[in-house]
Amino acid sequence: MKLVTVATHKSGYYPYLLKSSKKYGLELITLGRGMVYTSHHMKDELMLKYTKGLSNTDVVLFVDGFDSILGPRILELEEIFKKSKHKLVICSENIHNLVVQHRLCYMMDFTPISKNIYLNTSM
Repeated sequence: MKLVTVATHKSGYYPYLLKSSKKYGLELITLGRGMVYTSHHMKDELMLKYTKGLSNTDVVLFVDGFDSILGPRILELEEIFKKSKHKLVICSENIHNLVVQHRLCYMMDFTPISKNIYLNTSM
């Protein structure tokens, strides 16, 4: 499983995310380092560009770089995702985003789960 985030600089929980990824033997791939953050669309564009070079069997876990810390169940996540048989799992922190994401997921046969995190095969 590839663990990916967008972080233009070290701030918030980023140092803890990095430390927790090392603790569980996962390499944290950080996109956008040193760039000027322009919008949330920047995250999407960087992720899409990143996934273009991956195999259809690669599993990517995208997490918020400033608000995420990994726990021990992270090591189970890839297996749980693969068993779900979905191509993409999305999560949301509030009802508005969740409604929008549910509509998107319904149209694309994906499953939403929680805030600023999604799992997908590189499709």
